[in-house]
Amino acid sequence: MELKINTPKQFVSEILLFLLLGLALLRTIFMLSSVLYLSSFLFLMLLILNYRELKERVMRRGGEVFIWLYGGWALLSTVWSQWQAITFQRSCYLLLLLMGLYAASINKGTKKGEHFFMGLFVLNALAAAMQYWSLAAGIPGNRWSGGNGLGFMGVFPHQNTAAMILLFTLPGSLFYLTDLYYQKTGGLKLQYIKAIMGLIVFLGSIVLIFLSSSRSVILSLFVLLISYGILSIGYRKILKWSGAGLMLGAIMYLLIPSLPKEITFIIYKNSASATETRLPMYIESYKAAKNGGITGLGFGVSDPSLQPLIGHYEGGHFIREKGNSALAMIEELGLVGIAFYLIFYFRSYINLLKRFTEKNKRREEKETMKLSVAFLLAALVHAQFEGWWVGITSFAFITLMYLLFLTNNSGIKGTGLGADSRE
Repeated sequence: MELKINTPKQFVSEILLFLLLGLALLRTIFMLSSVLYLSSFLFLMLLILNYRELKERVMRRGGEVFIWLYGGWALLSTVWSQWQAITFQRSCYLLLLLMGLYAASINKGTKKGEHFFMGLFVLNALAAAMQYWSLAAGIPGNRWSGGNGLGFMGVFPHQNTAAMILLFTLPGSLFYLTDLYYQKTGGLKLQYIKAIMGLIVFLGSIVLIFLSSSRSVILSLFVLLISYGILSIGYRKILKWSGAGLMLGAIMYLLIPSLPKEITFIIYKNSASATETRLPMYIESYKAAKNGGITGLGFGVSDPSLQPLIGHYEGGHFIREKGNSALAMIEELGLVGIAFYLIFYFRSYINLLKRFTEKNKRREEKETMKLSVAFLLAALVHAQFEGWWVGITSFAFITLMYLLFLTNNSGIKGTGLGADSRE
């Protein structure tokens, strides 16, 4: 793929965006508070750099009203929050994040979707390389025993986190390989080298996801690959390949003695049932969501009435693992907040599907749309098992919001996923 940059402003915007994603990935590993200050500065830079486009866009089209209502509702929840300082800080950061990513998405330029997925490929390669380095070097010492102690977490603080990073960067490798398949540039030897490099990153990431034993990510991975496969080659071929895959899996199941045990381990995680480790968390999250009600308890707030059962106090306020993004958002922002968020989410998704069915698009643009349809579907599935919709510093949240802004802007000249969008 030819990396085409129209203006210096587009170049700087995309560098800033890549740095933000890189910082989100590194913060996942090191949990440094200084990264938040640097990220805030970069979001502010994006906002200032694209201020003119932002002003013009807001004045001429108000289609993103629901995401701004969502951000405004988060800020307003400071009024009734039990921990007002926490809610105010987090909601201000959320608004800065949203405005910065939105400003980057409406910057007049070309091939922004393609550049975004190529950036994810670089981060996918980086994350996979760090994990294999950890595996080979034996560093850190708790790479297998840390987290939940039920899979390989490598340099990340938890198995589920490690797998999530790989899942959310894997579409970059898919785009790289697809683009390489169609682009016949350079010599044959160079093509082989590029193909081998892409396959190593792609297949290596899938192996690492299975080593993590993260059930939510493994399920979302299947959703990503199957939905992308259906969009690329059709459901009939997918059914044929799936049948062949099931036959191969059955043979492997019979021939490899340890395989049944490994599959059972991934599903049950040394528990009596597949839901034993998750069900208590879902029950408490449901109770907290009921307590959140219409308005929510406040952005960034966890229901302290659950303290005897789950969670702990940190920095003076109660926190806990929430296990489901929808219930977590209702707990914090109520039915009002999640309604604003979901309307924007599905409006962007529907807009993407409409654009996808249109003809006369460049091949690269078509590929980014296929990947985006599959990616957003897989992200929606994964969010039902993790609470990152309210995790504003999460790599998953930042990646999702930028992609939603791109898909929502598709069809506006010079913005969105493609370079050839209409006015």
